[in-house]
Amino acid sequence: FFQNFEHLETLELKDMVVGDGAFDNIIEGISKCKKLSTLRLENLTLDSENMEALAEVLEKSKLQQLVLKSNPIGVDGLLPLCKAKILQHIRILDIADIGLDSKDNYQVLLAKCHSFGVATKLNISHNDLGNTGLSTVSNLLKKNTNLRTLDLTNTNLQVNKFPATSRLLGLRKNLTLFLADNPIGPAIPGLLGSFDYAPIRLLLRNTSLTNDAADKLADMFETNKGMQEAVVELDVGYNSLQPSAILTLVSKAAKIANLRFITLRYNDFGGVEESLAIFKALRRLQRLESIDVSGNFVPFPYLDKVQLSKVLSLSMHNVKMGNGALHADTTYMFLKHMKNLESLDLSGNAISSAGMRRMIDQLCQSSAPPKLRFLNLAGNEFHSADLKMCLTRVKVSGALKELRQLTADMNQCGLTVSRGLFPKVKFLQGPLREGDKARSDEMDFASDDV
Repeated sequence: FFQNFEHLETLELKDMVVGDGAFDNIIEGISKCKKLSTLRLENLTLDSENMEALAEVLEKSKLQQLVLKSNPIGVDGLLPLCKAKILQHIRILDIADIGLDSKDNYQVLLAKCHSFGVATKLNISHNDLGNTGLSTVSNLLKKNTNLRTLDLTNTNLQVNKFPATSRLLGLRKNLTLFLADNPIGPAIPGLLGSFDYAPIRLLLRNTSLTNDAADKLADMFETNKGMQEAVVELDVGYNSLQPSAILTLVSKAAKIANLRFITLRYNDFGGVEESLAIFKALRRLQRLESIDVSGNFVPFPYLDKVQLSKVLSLSMHNVKMGNGALHADTTYMFLKHMKNLESLDLSGNAISSAGMRRMIDQLCQSSAPPKLRFLNLAGNEFHSADLKMCLTRVKVSGALKELRQLTADMNQCGLTVSRGLFPKVKFLQGPLREGDKARSDEMDFASDDV
């Protein structure tokens, strides 16, 4: 199969059970791809023995990108690749969920590999690294001055001694650092304070960030010039922060010159007065492009004067907006000021058929509706027939001319009619489960960093 692909530069194999015989054929094929620069072998049930053969065929290759995600190869599987000096020359390496364990002998890996010398992106997420594993990774990156993205999501990092073992991570400019799903919240201010350069993306989702730690982080926004100049994204979702902590974070984030993305999913916005104060603070973030307040209380009837006119993306999944005509009117009164809005998520809000028709009427009657390209209405309470009727109304009025993707609960008839009305729109079927992430926090190997 591969004999006519000697000029192949990218090979991707994914989500298959590969036996020894089949893998031998893959190895033979790879050996014939002399110009291969990108190899993605994801979730193929490969083990450490398969890595011996892979290392042998890749030893003299010019591979730049290697993805081994979701293969149970463990440390033993990395050793042959280190011995063949493959990992030392890879620029983009994805070894997420490969069965690394905090009890592994990382000293052997350090001795064999020496360095991830030229890597620009390293994904080691969803492994049980622990602090010992992190210390090894830090040492492997000691001589690396090229690293731009490091994903440590869900790697069992612990508060104890975490800042000390991760000191080397703060020696690089323009670093995107994923720390989500690790219980390190109380240590985060100390960790960031030890960095020579602030990460450009602070991705602290579900890190057990405490209210006290959030206040200390907010103080750093106000006093740390490195953060004020570098940070472009802040994600503190799923931390159950209290309203006062969120308000302090957002208010002091106004000192960050280039903050463009903020995620506050599933915290506690409190009541009307507290939630309104948070939205007014968001309005003062001059360069903000994307806001995610899903899972929080949003006081729509009081937001008509909170104009977020520069925002391009707004996620309001499960914000308890209600389903009456009043809520539909006040929701649109809030949205109508967002002339540049391109992406809107209103999923999981129990919007009724009457509420949806009312919102669509407001949209169609507007002289300058938002230029939406992506719209998510999944997980609401209106029927597929009502949505079909609303889309027909939109088509006749000429609204939503820029729409390219719509997610909603539709039956096959509704999908067929909708595609006929909007042939350029991609229709996705819902619903979303409560708590689903609006965007993936995993590394995107196909795109550049922020």
